[in-house]
Amino acid sequence: PYDLPRGAAGTTNLGTGLGLVYDNRRNPLNPRDALYGEVAYLRSSDRFVSQYSFSTLVVDARVYRPLADKQV
Repeated sequence: PYDLPRGAAGTTNLGTGLGLVYDNRRNPLNPRDALYGEVAYLRSSDRFVSQYSFSTLVVDARVYRPLADKQV
């Protein structure tokens, strides 16, 4: 009934990218008063190995602050 989108049967992709991370959390499972940031960029081109050309940009920024003083 519906046409499948391009790439539904799988594709081959190869790309290059760059990532930057800042993390001053002392305990990633229970962070308190900390900052975390990540920027990642990926570029894939159909001129080389990939079947499609595309770019991906991921930005993740987090601020951890306590809700009250002396909170456990």
